[in-house]
Amino acid sequence: MPRSFHRARRIAKWTGLCACLLIAAEFVFSHWAGAGVVYSARWGYATAHAGHGRVRFVWFSQPDNPYGRGLSWEFQFYSERLSFQLGVPSYSYSRSPGEGLTLRQARLPLWCVVAALALPTAWLFWSDCRRARPGQCPGCGYERAGLDMSTPCPECGATPG
Repeated sequence: MPRSFHRARRIAKWTGLCACLLIAAEFVFSHWAGAGVVYSARWGYATAHAGHGRVRFVWFSQPDNPYGRGLSWEFQFYSERLSFQLGVPSYSYSRSPGEGLTLRQARLPLWCVVAALALPTAWLFWSDCRRARPGQCPGCGYERAGLDMSTPCPECGATPG
């Protein structure tokens, strides 16, 4: 394998581990405080907010948005801590035909994000642990010291590649 492949693998697995730890910490912290970003435009606004153990995305379309335009951040502490809930992903849509208002919400629990990152990260760590080291058989890990490179493995019969 080329050296750049091993470097990219190492970067991917450690980045995945750090991301999982940060999101897990956010999951715990988000029960006491929330943070988000709001984008407001002519057509309405869109928000992304992390709080209460989930990420919530809201798209609200409204003709002639009275809130102006731009990007803003929001941060809030919750006065009461909610009970611990894992939750499930959800999506909702509502429309007010007479006024032209449309509201779309998607909720994604942070444990889903951690699971989606943790599975490939764990696989990368696991596959690196079981990879054959130099001088070992790639099939079974048998120590090939003293054997010719063209000789098949006496344990499993695999030929080194």
